[in-house]
Parts: sequence; structure tokens; C-alpha cells
Amino acid sequence: MDQFYEELKKIGMSVEYEWNQWIVGKLDQPEVIAAVKRWLELFQTVLEFIGLLSLLQTLNE
Repeated sequence: MDQFYEELKKIGMSVEYEWNQWIVGKLDQPEVIAAVKRWLELFQTVLEFIGLLSLLQTLNE
């Protein structure tokens, strides 16, 4: 690889490392964990509702 792409790769790896460090810092906070849990529960509920609607549609056909 030429020098430009090597430098670009280093910058990308640096940004990825900083991003990961930020995420790890946020995941250590209990209120963030609680919020993520609530969003995941909501997402699961929506998926179950869609599954139920699909089942009802299948039964009505």
C-alpha cells in the first residue's frame, strides 16, 4: 500500500479505538444500561406484536 492509504488506515484505527473507549465508558453507567434494556424490551414487544399480527392474518385467510 502506498503511504496515503497506510496513514488513512492508522487514522481509521485510531478513531475506532476512541469510539470503542467512549462506548465502554458509557456502558459502565447504570442509567445507560437501564435505558438500553428498556429500548430492547420495547423492540422485542414490537417484534412479538408483528408476529401476532402475522399469525392473525394467516388465520383469517
